[in-house]
Amino acid sequence: MTNSKPVISCKNVWKLFGFAPEKYYKSLSKNKSYEDIQADGYIAGVKDVSVDVFKGEMLVIMGLSGSGKSTLLRCMSRLHDITGGTIAIDDQDIMSLEEKELIDLRRNKMGMVFQSFGLLPHRSCFRKRSISPRNAWAEQTR
Repeated sequence: MTNSKPVISCKNVWKLFGFAPEKYYKSLSKNKSYEDIQADGYIAGVKDVSVDVFKGEMLVIMGLSGSGKSTLLRCMSRLHDITGGTIAIDDQDIMSLEEKELIDLRRNKMGMVFQSFGLLPHRSCFRKRSISPRNAWAEQTR
């Protein structure tokens, strides 16, 4: 690997759903099972995930339905705020970004194609990603 710094770095990322998840996270034993967390009234959408992605690499996230794949991706784009851990894009902690900076990050450094939205159903996922936002409307009206 010639690049020493990852483009995307997730360290010990947690996303908990429930009442006051940040407070619960601070008291959480890291080896608690999903079942124990659920018994406490919370859902661990993402549990202690760490991954680094370097320039030129392709990341595939695989798992069963409901295992947290989409939740992790939503955390990486900050559509969900994480409960614990850190996520950095190009060495920039995304949790510290203001709204304008976050919009700029999403606009210029990442692309998202949501499943089941039915946008441009005649186009492949790759083709949808390659269409720039300003051309998407024109494509849709053809």
